[in-house]
Formats: sequence, C-alpha cells, structure tokens
Amino acid sequence: MSWYYTREAGNDGQVLTDEGTPPGVCITDVVQAGPLPMSVALEIIAYLADILTISEEDRAVHGDISPGDVFVDERGAVSLANFGPMRSRGRAPEGKPLFPASEVYGLGVVLHALLSTQSLGAIPRERDAHDDAIVDKLLAIDWTDLQRLPGRDSLIHFLCSMLAHAPAERPAPLDVANVLGEAGNKISGAGVAAWAAKRWGRSGIQEELPTVAEYRQFKPSEQLSEPYAAAAFNVFAADTREEAELLASSQQQAFVALRTGNPGKMKPPLAGYKDSLPPNARAILD
Repeated sequence: MSWYYTREAGNDGQVLTDEGTPPGVCITDVVQAGPLPMSVALEIIAYLADILTISEEDRAVHGDISPGDVFVDERGAVSLANFGPMRSRGRAPEGKPLFPASEVYGLGVVLHALLSTQSLGAIPRERDAHDDAIVDKLLAIDWTDLQRLPGRDSLIHFLCSMLAHAPAERPAPLDVANVLGEAGNKISGAGVAAWAAKRWGRSGIQEELPTVAEYRQFKPSEQLSEPYAAAAFNVFAADTREEAELLASSQQQAFVALRTGNPGKMKPPLAGYKDSLPPNARAILD
C-alpha cells in the first residue's frame, strides 16, 4: 500500500494524508513547458518541507523523493506521493536513506527540476566532485528574481546546502520550510495558489494539455477557419498478447522513468517489466 501527504495552499494550510495517487498534475508534466516562477518554486519546496515535518512525527520515511512524486492541483495544494514502499537505496550520495537528511536532498533535486532548463543528470558520488557538480548545476539557474532580495547570496548557499554531499551539512525540513517560505513571500510574483488558479482556471486541471489550451484561444485566419484537435493512442500490435505486452514494455520503461524524474533513452523490451515494479511505480501505468 502506498499513500501521500498533501499540504493545502495558504499560510494556514493543513497537511492531510490519503491512500493511492494524489489529485492534480505531476510536476514533471508541468515543467515540460519550462521552469516555474521563482516565487512558486520556493513555495512548493516550503510546502514539501512542511509535509516532511509531519511525516517525521508519523515516523513515515519516503527514502527517495523525486520530481515524479510531487503533484499540484488547481487550488495550489501540493502533494508528495509514494510513501509506504521500503527503499534500501536512494539518489542521495549516502545510498541507504537517512531521515531526514536524504529527504531534504530529494527536495533539492525537486527544486532543481522546478527551476532549471537542464536535467540534473548523473552526479558523482565522490564528495568533492559531487559538490562541485551541484554548485555548477545550481549556478546555471537563472536567479534574476532574487536580485533585489536582501541576503540573496546566503539564500542560494542555503539552497546548495540542501544538496550537500554530507548529510550533516543539509538543513532540517523545518528550516527549509521557514527559510524558503519567507523568501517566497519577499520576492515578487504570485504564490502557488494564484499561479495554479491562473494556469488552470475554473475549468480545472484537465486544461493542463498546452496544445488544447492553445486551441481554446484560436483565432480564425485565411488558412484555417476553425481549430481541430485529435486524441492519440499508442497501439502495440503483435501475433499474441504476450508479444504485444513485451513490445509495450519499452514505452512503459520510458514513461515510468519520466514520471519519476529520470528521463533517458528508450530501452529495449523487458519481459515481465510491469509485474516487476513496486506498487507505487505500477500505479503510474495503471
């Protein structure tokens, strides 16, 4: 069984929990249109840090937070999914998850995904090479929105510390929530709730598909008098069901990798792939 936590929007938003997959849109789908506004990204991470303070009280360990675990709905509520499965190894350089340090490292990975146009990619495990690579990745982000913020350099150093090689050098979740929440309030730009309302509007989350949203604003021209949209479905055809399922496993691997924040090249078919997945990853395909 897997479950998720949701941090409601607003300064007084509660942290709730439920089973299954959270409502809203996975953040990996949202950032395909480009990096989020700085104020929104910082508030999302602050909300996730609030979730970690509650999960710590519940003795619930995630172990490997990635962008594919983060969801946002049209009200600006932020959810962290895939609690439950035991993870013996995560992306943090210490390997075996350590709470809360490994969780904070995951928040750093999510923050990079929200603000960068590039993938974080493979980071060296050796300490100096790791920290050098992290600094290079974070310095490549456009920090213009922080230009007039007092303590800008200290804030960027704090964000770098979330991805520090040494677990002891990473801040506590409560510190992340407080520092990023305060910074998000000080810089110009909408918060998560206002941003989500503007992005999805009254029609709800189904308007996430950018192409369909574009067609809703269609203006007739000499070339085209009215808009057209088509639904597309992937079909895998073979002589037997087993062969078709084997062919489909390549795309399934790619989809799971994308939704968990690890996109890469298309892999060859793998027999029994879906059945080999843990419940949280299998839910992505169901």
